[in-house]
Amino acid sequence: MIGKTLLMAMLFDIYGELLTEKQKRFFELYHHRDLSLGEIAEGQGISRQAVYDILKRSEKALRDFEDRLHLLQR
Repeated sequence: MIGKTLLMAMLFDIYGELLTEKQKRFFELYHHRDLSLGEIAEGQGISRQAVYDILKRSEKALRDFEDRLHLLQR
């Protein structure tokens, strides 16, 4: 079983272009640049909760794409 971080990275590589621009930007800031929720929120002028919500929706979208398309399983 692979860890969540690796799974999300793999799913992003496959399905990242299907996310909205905002979802892609926040995902990259958090997962690839290793910024905290607070750092992203401050840079974007929004709350930490809003950043958290966007990231969770992004992760859910990536999982949903995989559930439908099964490209990672191949």
